[in-house]
Amino acid sequence: LEILHDQTWMSVCDAAFDQQDAEVVCRELDCGAPVQVLGAAAFGKGDAQMWTQEI
Repeated sequence: LEILHDQTWMSVCDAAFDQQDAEVVCRELDCGAPVQVLGAAAFGKGDAQMWTQEI
């Protein structure tokens, strides 16, 4: 998961991102329930600086 913070993309979570993490993120962003959680870097390893590894 990556977020844009102060004009910089940062990684928020690494390989352990799961359904529970997705529910927290979606709830905090007020965007409804997660539809699908893909694991194991389904879109490739991010290049962003790691901000935090746990949600």
